[in-house]
This record gives sequence, C-alpha cells and structure tokens, in this order.
Amino acid sequence: MLGLPNAAARWAELDYYLMLPLSLTATLLALVPEARAQAGRFLGLFDGQYRGWLWALLLALLLVLGERFNGVLAGLALALAQFFVLLALWWLVKQPEKRPPLNPTPVLVLVGGAGFCGAECWRLLHLQLRLCA
Repeated sequence: MLGLPNAAARWAELDYYLMLPLSLTATLLALVPEARAQAGRFLGLFDGQYRGWLWALLLALLLVLGERFNGVLAGLALALAQFFVLLALWWLVKQPEKRPPLNPTPVLVLVGGAGFCGAECWRLLHLQLRLCA
C-alpha cells in the first residue's frame, strides 16, 4: 500500500501531487548505499536481539501517525514508513553470515505485514458495507 502514492495520499488526506515526490524520494533513498549504511548505524546503537522489535515498533508508529493525522505530517510519516519497509526488505534478502539459529524477525515482519493488510481490508469492507446500507 505504501508503494502506491494515491492510496497514501488518501490516507494522509493530502493531494496526490504532493505525495508522489515524497513516495518517490523514499523509494529512491532506499537504493542509496549511504542511506542504508546510516540506517544500519542507527540500528547498531541498539542490542542485536531488540533491533527487529525496534524496527517493527517504529514502522507501526509511523503507520499510525500517517493514518490518524492529516496533511504534510501524515504524508512524511507514510513516506518514512515506506523507506523503512524497503530497508527491511533489503535486509531480509541480504542476511548476515553469522546468523543466530531461530531468528524470528523475518517471519514476524511477514506476519506483521499480512496482519496490517488484513486489518486494512477488514476496515475497507466495513466501510463499503456502511456505504451500501
């Protein structure tokens, strides 16, 4: 959903033409090696077993801010959430050499994303039923 600027613009109640550059910037910024290194250094400040949880909680916070607020602040929060998701996908594909045996972070990221999509579909279904009634 975050990759679609028109959906994110509707969530943030922002004009599509303002959300498109934010979404494009977040997508392209995740491809810059220095941006990925900076995010890795930020996560390096925290203990290894809590990094995934920190990442998931920051992503959830940004999604809630993007949904609950309106305007440019919500658009920036959703663009930053898109940047976080792209970095998470980048790091899930590129696994470190010394990986602990039973690291639940990749599975939890997928379950969280599926839960978020399911909750959004449930919300849209109820909205559609309310409009039809």
